[in-house]
Amino acid sequence: MEKIEGIIERITFYSEESGWCVFKVSPLKSPNQIVTVTTFQSRVYAGATMEFTGEWTAHQKFGRQFKASNCIEKQPATSAALEKYLGSGLIKGVGPKTAKKIVDTFKEDTLNVFEQNINRLIEVSGISRSKLKSIEKAWTEHKDIRDVMIFLQKYGVSTLLAVKIYKLYKENSIKFLTDDPYCLSRDIWGVGFATADQIAQNMGIPFDSEKRIKAAIIHILEFSKDSGHCYLTLEQIINNVTNLLKDDFSNEIPKLLKILLEKEFLKSRLTNSLDDGELFYSKKLYESEDYVALKIKMLNHNFDYEVYKATKWLEQYNSNQSFNLSDEQSECVLNIVKNGFSVLTGGPGCGKTTTTKAIVDFFSFLNKKVLLAAPTGRAAQRMGEVIGIPAKTIHRLLVYNPSKGGFQKSQDEPLEGDVLIIDECSMLDINLASSLLKAVNNSMQVIFIGDVDQLPAVGAGNVLNDIISSKIIPVYTLNKVFRQASESLIINTAHSINNGELPLIQNPFQFPEIWKNKVDVLFINSEVPREDDLNKVNHDLSKADRYKLALDKIHPFSSLKYNLTAHDVISKLSKEWITKYWGKQEVQVLSPMTRGSLGTIYINSLLQNSLNPKKTNSLQLEFMSKVFRVGDRVIQKKNNYDLEVFNGDIGYITDLNLSDNQIFVKFEHIGHPVKYEKQFLNELDLAYAITIHKSQGSEFDVVIIPIVNQHFKMLYRNLIYTGLTRAKKLVVFVGLESALNRSINNIDNKVRQSHLSELLNS
Repeated sequence: MEKIEGIIERITFYSEESGWCVFKVSPLKSPNQIVTVTTFQSRVYAGATMEFTGEWTAHQKFGRQFKASNCIEKQPATSAALEKYLGSGLIKGVGPKTAKKIVDTFKEDTLNVFEQNINRLIEVSGISRSKLKSIEKAWTEHKDIRDVMIFLQKYGVSTLLAVKIYKLYKENSIKFLTDDPYCLSRDIWGVGFATADQIAQNMGIPFDSEKRIKAAIIHILEFSKDSGHCYLTLEQIINNVTNLLKDDFSNEIPKLLKILLEKEFLKSRLTNSLDDGELFYSKKLYESEDYVALKIKMLNHNFDYEVYKATKWLEQYNSNQSFNLSDEQSECVLNIVKNGFSVLTGGPGCGKTTTTKAIVDFFSFLNKKVLLAAPTGRAAQRMGEVIGIPAKTIHRLLVYNPSKGGFQKSQDEPLEGDVLIIDECSMLDINLASSLLKAVNNSMQVIFIGDVDQLPAVGAGNVLNDIISSKIIPVYTLNKVFRQASESLIINTAHSINNGELPLIQNPFQFPEIWKNKVDVLFINSEVPREDDLNKVNHDLSKADRYKLALDKIHPFSSLKYNLTAHDVISKLSKEWITKYWGKQEVQVLSPMTRGSLGTIYINSLLQNSLNPKKTNSLQLEFMSKVFRVGDRVIQKKNNYDLEVFNGDIGYITDLNLSDNQIFVKFEHIGHPVKYEKQFLNELDLAYAITIHKSQGSEFDVVIIPIVNQHFKMLYRNLIYTGLTRAKKLVVFVGLESALNRSINNIDNKVRQSHLSELLNS
């Protein structure tokens, strides 16, 4: 790291929102030279003297720049700099002319006047008492910002984080951090416990302080949701805090838990189970679980419809359809429409969507207003297209209100409608389910639809499964696979996997004719040989022979025999083979993991360079080790209510603005390109390959699933089942049959700790 001390000559760019700025700086050691400095800062002014710490970088368009990770404001180095500084807009009411008068009057004593006796400014001609007050107010505000930035950087806080802290806590930043530096991990997205703990250690917080242990307990309970848990037991809290703090505080934790419960930072439940004992929750998860149970029980009653009337309608409905509803579907329709709250479930090809359409049509016949929603944009779009009325994502249905910091639709302003139908409910976590049900008035009918064999929600809880297992809510299950669906290998393979049976999947290297026969599930045996193993083999041999020796043995119809690794196969499938035999399709790679040679990170880089390579004079934006180009497929990684894009939304980059570090992305469900400023770029990832978890609720024409033994930590039956059922037309597994066998025989037995089922029965 290097240091540059210099005077800001001018500000090329400054973002009020993110604090990102580009300066032209005159170094004190080389006053005739002008260098470009980029950094994050809360407020900046020409004429300021700054000390920058960072490193030199080369921007493809703007050339050599100094990228500062820290910057500290110093006293202006010269009277000319001081004059420029005071007149640059730093102080409301002081322009260049007034600044010159002030510096001419007080000379080198000017800053002392501002710092120690600002009332003396009245001595300057043109400064009245009222103007003095506004100058004093502006100077105090600037001093607060400067003091906060210097204070934070003294304790190792980067300028980017310092800007975020000041934007959140304003002039109280120093007080908040002095009282409790661990508030950062709770209040600022992207700041983990480790970062807050390091700052706390730098500030001298003792290693064994109660403040530190309390913060660790709160962190452990807050982030238990990352494992799907709503609560933890005392033993789990002790073990997790011990692992986090690398020390045993088991004697102190019960006492501190009691204090946190008294202050209502946490909540707990007593259970009848001797094994569980007391269950400890973060406050929000406790309240969400309580509310969901209470509201479902409130909605769980019957509506009166004349059975004869409904039956006659159904007969008429079937007579107008190309295919009649099955007896199983008809029974579901007649029962669901009379329940206040019910669940419709079933696997692929069993007719959940067809049944839902009949339910919607019946409610329309009764002149009832039906609202449709799903957790993701793609699921909502598909639901609306098939059923024939608009569907929204749950987030758009509830309308996020930034000023409230929550959803607009709530108990105070409920949804306007008679019936609410939610699809893909396996994705519902307890917090989202609570927000949704708060917006439901007590006279509404609610129908949850989902497939419990898919992956559970990314967040806390197991809502759909818990509702079903409670056995107090009416649940209707579709089991019969329809003839049209049974002709699809995708559907048959999904049911085989779900039943724990190894399906017979053909390899096009063994049976090339299956490409032309449009077989819709394929398995290409392939692998990525490790470089270390290849380097041990004679380099004079052919690639195929080197692979054979490096891997001991190769499947007789492996792509490696044709000198094609799994990387080559995925690239050729995406770029050539699928288009050749299936025409132009939307192709999506779904990997079990992000890391590894067949994880999403590496495959995204591979496919970006294959499908959208850098062209001469074409634009690309580099950000945090990622490269973005026009035409790239990208995915949103978290809910962003300002931009109205949500976790899992997939789109394409339509334009780049390199000077302002902006990316424009077109999403299917939004009519205009969304502009991403620099502060939001870390929320975007390339999406040529995404994890199977991220694919939930979406459908794609063609899905490619790499499946090898390096993914062993994630190879579970429900993961492969979920990935397979994302495809509409074609699935291609690329990897090893042993890895597929492992996943089919491997049931995820990790229990999500939630109490919803018990609460529904209480």
